[in-house]
Amino acid sequence: MPSESPTKIFRVFVASPGDVAQEREIAFGVIDDFNETWGKSVTSQIHLELLSWEGVPPTPGKSQEVINHWIPVESSDIFIAIMWKRFGMPPEINRPQDNKPYLSGTQVEIETAYESWKTSGYPHFMLYWKQDDLSIDMTSDEVEQLKIVKNYLRKFESDGEYPALYKRFRKNKFKQTLMKDLVQVTNELVKARTQEIMVDTTGLGDSVPKIDDDRGRQPGSTVEALSEDIEQMKWLNKVQLKDNPFRYQHAEYDKSLPLYFTRFPGLNTVNADDLTQERKSWFFFGKDGSGKTALRNFIAARGRPKRQDSDMVCIEYDQVEFEKLLINTGDISDFPFSFVQSIFSAISPYTRNAIPSPKPADGLRANLTNLSVELRKSGIKWVLCLFDPGRATFEWKGSQVSTSALITPLFSLSEVGGYGFRYFLPASMKEELKPTFKRLPFNYIRVMDIQWDEKTLKDMLGKRMTLLSIDQTAPYRSLGQLCEDKQNLSTLIDSEIAGFAQGNPRAAIWLANRLIEQHCEEYPTPPRIAPEIWEKVKQAWREQGESRILGTSGSSGFRVLSGRSYYQNREIILPERSDRLLKALILAKGGFCSKQELVETGWIGEKNLEVISDKTLSEALRRMKEEVKKELKDKGFDTFNCFKSVRGRGYRLVQPGIVQNMQEGKDD
Repeated sequence: MPSESPTKIFRVFVASPGDVAQEREIAFGVIDDFNETWGKSVTSQIHLELLSWEGVPPTPGKSQEVINHWIPVESSDIFIAIMWKRFGMPPEINRPQDNKPYLSGTQVEIETAYESWKTSGYPHFMLYWKQDDLSIDMTSDEVEQLKIVKNYLRKFESDGEYPALYKRFRKNKFKQTLMKDLVQVTNELVKARTQEIMVDTTGLGDSVPKIDDDRGRQPGSTVEALSEDIEQMKWLNKVQLKDNPFRYQHAEYDKSLPLYFTRFPGLNTVNADDLTQERKSWFFFGKDGSGKTALRNFIAARGRPKRQDSDMVCIEYDQVEFEKLLINTGDISDFPFSFVQSIFSAISPYTRNAIPSPKPADGLRANLTNLSVELRKSGIKWVLCLFDPGRATFEWKGSQVSTSALITPLFSLSEVGGYGFRYFLPASMKEELKPTFKRLPFNYIRVMDIQWDEKTLKDMLGKRMTLLSIDQTAPYRSLGQLCEDKQNLSTLIDSEIAGFAQGNPRAAIWLANRLIEQHCEEYPTPPRIAPEIWEKVKQAWREQGESRILGTSGSSGFRVLSGRSYYQNREIILPERSDRLLKALILAKGGFCSKQELVETGWIGEKNLEVISDKTLSEALRRMKEEVKKELKDKGFDTFNCFKSVRGRGYRLVQPGIVQNMQEGKDD
């Protein structure tokens, strides 16, 4: 018997005015029939997920804006619009192209879908016009509505504003026609998605969006890689997940990221409008993998071109765009003007009238001021520039130029009305920019470090699990729900991943993804992830992942990860009190622990710590030292005195190979 194919889920948005309610119900029925027939075939395994206003919960606000919020047209894979003789009711929303009011909610959805298709290739656009006979008793309003429909559909002729092939149909043929078209379209979408999987898993080039798993997969091993991915999709379907929630390690490749974006603690008190609308320039500093690009994507999703009904335009400058600006710069002092030119170029599609090119002689501020006047005429109130260069230096004409030197001349542009600036910069640049910040008025800037704690990293894991759950009535809340209860893995896994990640979201995603992929390498794939799989993942993290993701290595010395003590990637298991004392010394990171700190740690829970004498503490530390030596010897390591006393101050850990600079007393 052939094995099952992985289920591919495509979201279908159905748009229509009120006079085709019966055809709308037919479309819903066709989607259900498709899922029960073609969708369950051995070779297809496709599920069409319906998006329609009927599924939107009651929410305050204008009806069309509420619908746009809950089910964005841009999130669909297939868009079906059905029309006949009515165009619909005005939604009190203006078109971004010319600031004229939309004439109906259906028009909003159709044009949003078409514009999304033009920029991203999705959703697949399907427009149908009913041709049944009209009543001879049409009212004047019905006649006027029909005229609007006919005039609007001319926009879809080959020389119209939205050239597209649309179909005319009669009611008794619509079900058959739509089913046939859906089969053709989904076949094409399946081919495209399969091609994406093949590209994702070859390991070729910078454009590969799939997480790099470091398993020695050779370039060109597409068949084996695709087979692995199919096995994974089978298992994900069985456990009711739409996809691997941790597939993408890099934010720029994850199109769904704005939907499950998680705020780091410092951002929790920030109002979303301030994040986008405040005139101050915001500076976010973070290490690689801390979420700078994810935050940039989250902000960009709130404005055009990603959200067509917004009065804000977001212009993103990632590493590639920075390099383009440098290429177009003849002299490094001309970089600010190259930047202004790029704004004019990015804004031109949104202006009602043609805009003249910026003039160097007019100065940066004057050029932007003139442009903002034209933007307001076109309904654009705010332009937000998002800088995410990804590096602290760039090569320019054979030499290195600092990113700080490039962006510092732009800081004063925040004084120009109508523009905002957000900078997402490497943590290493903060010290370099501090003198510049001191020279700026305090009300010019906001500076924030991107830092994560274990709780927020766990929230991030859970949010991804929830969004990609097939059953949204009882979605997953944690990765632990995919794990066995043995050794408390289902309870501990999220916390352990957050601990190993050391405050780095990319590291947490790497670990979670590796856990799923390692599990799916088992054949047959078990229903739940076992503790043995997690042990393999931890070993891979210590040997490969940690140094690549965090730029650090646990290959030597003592360290604490996820509440456990390690030496050279091997866990050190001690009795409870000795374990607590060792962790206290490790966490001091080469500094000393006072006797009082060690007593409070080693005898935690004791009501009267004053009875713990120096002799008792010394005996506990001597015992811990002997137990550590035994552990090291049992694991094949050379033994050494793991801590020393610091006269008059306490004790500190001795890491192997480290020169001790402080005056030390005798071994305790």
